[in-house]
Amino acid sequence: QMLLVFVGFLGAAYALQTLGGLRGEETAGRLEVMLAPGRSRSAWLAAHIAVVLTGTVVVVLAGSAAFAVSSAAVLGDPALVGRILGAGAWQAVSAVSVAALSIGLFGMIPRLQALAWVVFAVAVVVTFMGPSLRLTADQMRLSPFGAVGTAPTGPVDVTGVVVLLAVSTALVTVGLLGFRRRDVPKT
Repeated sequence: QMLLVFVGFLGAAYALQTLGGLRGEETAGRLEVMLAPGRSRSAWLAAHIAVVLTGTVVVVLAGSAAFAVSSAAVLGDPALVGRILGAGAWQAVSAVSVAALSIGLFGMIPRLQALAWVVFAVAVVVTFMGPSLRLTADQMRLSPFGAVGTAPTGPVDVTGVVVLLAVSTALVTVGLLGFRRRDVPKT
C-alpha cells in the first residue's frame, strides 16, 4: 500500500510543479501576450487544467501499473494486477485533490499558489510519519492520501473519496471563476 501512496505523491508533485509554471508565465509577462489574440482566460486555464489533471492521472496509473505487473510476476498471482491498479486509481483522486488546491489558489490569490506545496509536504509527513507521531486514524485521514482508505490491503473509504472529489471540483471551479475576474499583470 505504501508504494501506491508514494506513486500518488509523485502524481501530486508532478501536478504542483506543472501548475507552478502558470504563475511563472504570469509573472514573466508572457500570459498577457498569450491572451491577447482573443483567447479567453477561461479557455486558456481550462486547457492547462485538462492537461495537468490528465497527466497526473497518467503518472499515478502508470506507476501503479508498473508496481502491479512486477508484483504479479514476482508473486505469481495475476489477480494482483487488478487489485493494485484499482488501489492506484484511488491514489489518483488524492493527487488530483492536491492539484485542485493549486488551481484554486492560482485563480483566486496567485501569490499564494506555492502554499499548495506546504499542504502537500504536510500530507506527506502525516502519511509517512503519522504512526510514529502517534496520530489517530481520524488524524491520518486528514491527509488526502489517507482520506481514500488503505486499498489494496484494506478498505476504500468511499466517503473520503466523495469528499475529495467534491472539494476538488469546488476548488477547480473557484480557480476558473477567480482567474476570469482577477487582473493579469501587464508588461
